[in-house]
Amino acid sequence: MQNRNEIETKRFTLEQSSYQMLKAWMNAYALDLNDLDTLPKLGLGVWYQGKCVGVAFIREVEGYKGLIDGFICDPDLLGEDRSKCLDLLILDLLKLARAHRMTGLIGLSVNKRVMSRALRLGFDVRPHKVVSITF
Repeated sequence: MQNRNEIETKRFTLEQSSYQMLKAWMNAYALDLNDLDTLPKLGLGVWYQGKCVGVAFIREVEGYKGLIDGFICDPDLLGEDRSKCLDLLILDLLKLARAHRMTGLIGLSVNKRVMSRALRLGFDVRPHKVVSITF
């Protein structure tokens, strides 16, 4: 856990109440949320002024890698506060992945701001093309 003024990160565990909070945030962004029992168990939250304002999960995948899953923040958190909170969340998520002996993290997004943040925090753009099928 790190404390930078009134911002701190700590492990995030899913319960019904926290799931409802995530569901409300996802609805605000017009996104779908996995069922409670299918979300990864390895999660990190960021708290600002005592309130959880962002969450990210790591789904362990093959090759000692992790996939960032469920990265979301409170839609009411804006501006510089939002940026500081999300930066800390990602930086501490990297530390959490290393602590679980992962050799890297993979993130997927079509959001330009998410991609810009990832590049600024040390992620690389890879030449891979993603294929997907939804049922």
